Amino acid sequence: MTVDYEIGKRTAEGMTHMICIEGTHGCENPKPCQTELIVLEYGTYNGNPVTKILLKPLTDCAPYHMILHAYFLHIPMEAEPIEVMAGDPFMTSIDPKWVLELGRLVQEIYQSF
Repeated sequence: MTVDYEIGKRTAEGMTHMICIEGTHGCENPKPCQTELIVLEYGTYNGNPVTKILLKPLTDCAPYHMILHAYFLHIPMEAEPIEVMAGDPFMTSIDPKWVLELGRLVQEIYQSF
C-alpha cells in the first residue's frame, strides 16, 4: 500500500516540533510525500490489537521526519551516509505483552498470491 499525502510543518502553539498532513489546521508549506507501507505482523499488545508495519519512504524526506520508532534508518548524507540499526522491541521474547497472531499473517500472505 502506498501512503500519499503532502507533509508540512505544524504551526499550532505547542506543536511546532511536529509535522502534519495537508488540510490540517495550521499546516504550513506542505510538500508531496509518498511512503510504502508493508504489514509485517499482526498481534496484540497488552491485550489490544496491533499491527507491526514497515514504512519505506519513496520521496525525499527530511531526516528528522524518519526517526520515530525506526528499526533501521538510512540517511543519505552527501559527505557520509548515516546508517543506524536498533533491535525490535516488539517480540514476545523481549516483551511478553506482545503476542503474535501467526494465523492472520499467514492468511494474508496466502491471499496475496
